[in-house]
Amino acid sequence: MELAELRAQAKAQGVPVMQDGGLDFLCACIRSHPDIRAVLEAGCAVGCSAIAMASVRPDITVDTLEIDPASAARAVC
Repeated sequence: MELAELRAQAKAQGVPVMQDGGLDFLCACIRSHPDIRAVLEAGCAVGCSAIAMASVRPDITVDTLEIDPASAARAVC
């Protein structure tokens, strides 16, 4: 499933995902700072933001903390 499709599906189901502008800003920030190689995310929902951040560069590692087991299970790739 493509990221856009995953985001649309999550939004349709009422799953909280980052707004497009916020996600674009975050990825641009990571892109403009090549020294960023690791990201710690609090809460994964379905994993959209983690996938987007990990897609910025091949050397990025994204670790996510999720308290809800159902959300964690949905986000596993």
